[in-house]
Amino acid sequence: MTGRLAIQSVEAPQVSPSEALVQVEAISLNRGEVLGAMHVDAGWRPGWDLAGTVITQAANGAGPKVGSRVVGMVSAGSWAEQVAVPTDLLAELPANVTFAQAASLPVAGFTALCALEKGGFLLNKRVLITGSTGGVGLFAHQLARLSGAYVVGTARQTRHEALVREAGADQVIVGDDLAPAHAYGPYHLVIESPGGKALATALALLAPAGTCVTIGWSAAAEATMMS
Repeated sequence: MTGRLAIQSVEAPQVSPSEALVQVEAISLNRGEVLGAMHVDAGWRPGWDLAGTVITQAANGAGPKVGSRVVGMVSAGSWAEQVAVPTDLLAELPANVTFAQAASLPVAGFTALCALEKGGFLLNKRVLITGSTGGVGLFAHQLARLSGAYVVGTARQTRHEALVREAGADQVIVGDDLAPAHAYGPYHLVIESPGGKALATALALLAPAGTCVTIGWSAAAEATMMS
């Protein structure tokens, strides 16, 4: 990414009546925005997730008041000192949640939640999560465990197995081969992110009427599936 990003001064944000102005304290990095920085035109401002303090409440009176600690997301531009954020994309933070913790939540956490909701009621159901050590994967494990599911995760390296178990996995498949996951299936829900061969294998692990949610392609953008 050398030469693709630069820190420079820009004009102050233009705030619409339904937006609050937030002093940013923390951001997070997501795969999509980082990869996007390699291809976009000059002048693009990266960043989706942010956490900080409201310094100007929305003019329409909605949303958090001045001084509120908040977490939020925008379509672009959160990597800045001050950001105008729509109030419907802001939430106030509990006192025990730090800005750094909160900034990791919006894109990864919301993606994991939406993926799990595709599986419906998960109590006592079997869930397979590939790409377990990524941001979405770790949130998905925690939410699946809280939903009462039996959760199987993956880790490419042995040193990451403990991390996946701590996040909520009952079993962890170590390595790139998903074949051992057969022993714990079939699965009511599969949340798949590496793509390629892993996606093709994951589909074969589904129970009848099961659901596979594919959310990325970190390993390969194409998959070959046999009927």
